[in-house]
Amino acid sequence: MIRNIIFDIGNVLTDYRWEGFLADKGFDAEMIKKIAKASIMHPLWAEYDRGTWTDEQVLAAFVKDAPELEKELHQAFENIAGMVTPELTLFPGYRN
Repeated sequence: MIRNIIFDIGNVLTDYRWEGFLADKGFDAEMIKKIAKASIMHPLWAEYDRGTWTDEQVLAAFVKDAPELEKELHQAFENIAGMVTPELTLFPGYRN
């Protein structure tokens, strides 16, 4: 009997476009690398991705570990709409 079904959402059913997301917020390539190192590449990102940390908790942890990027981290992650978008080849009728 099947008890669980797991969907691989990131880059399968959706586009996980963190670089484009940060570029859309006005960050240049150098700042995108710094923000990524302090957040998306941070070990806590996996916990955040699993849903064990809230948006507020993880942002506070990122700022604690990279206080020189506090302004940029807040600008980047206070609103994460657009970081993950539907994979349009699977949803051709979707409109933003």
